[in-house]
Amino acid sequence: MCAVTGDWSLVGIATDDSEVDFFVESTFEAEFDVLGKSASDLLPVINKSHGLTLRLTVDGHFKQVVAGPVRTDWFDVEGVLDCEIQPFDGYFNSIEKRLYLIADERAGWATSKDASKRERFRHDDGDTVICDFVEMVEEKLFHSVNVLTDGTYLNRMLLVYKRI
Repeated sequence: MCAVTGDWSLVGIATDDSEVDFFVESTFEAEFDVLGKSASDLLPVINKSHGLTLRLTVDGHFKQVVAGPVRTDWFDVEGVLDCEIQPFDGYFNSIEKRLYLIADERAGWATSKDASKRERFRHDDGDTVICDFVEMVEEKLFHSVNVLTDGTYLNRMLLVYKRI
């Protein structure tokens, strides 16, 4: 975990919207099979970007700081789609070389009763499920945000950071 702690500056963003080929049941296994995949395959279509800093602390917390508007699709703390980044702070769960980001402001209605979902999904209101995690790839930090809506619609985002 120490390798990823510190301050990271956004250098690129890529997004993809699609439909899954089948209806995803609302079980942890089925949802994680779709949402737990890294969005690193979006790297070839990444667009340069800046204006967002991600701080990961040794005590297991994170903070996002925006310096001016960063235009991109973004799902906020309440799972609402916005056209620019709405930062939030929280804590992370370190599981299998990934840090799963969970918002401090996560509402009870957006928190699953399933312990596995609570550890990995930052939002689960029954209609929208968000899996938000970071992982080191060489000297960069890849931040995948995968969103499943109505068991059918998949939004994926890759944010790439470099260490400050």
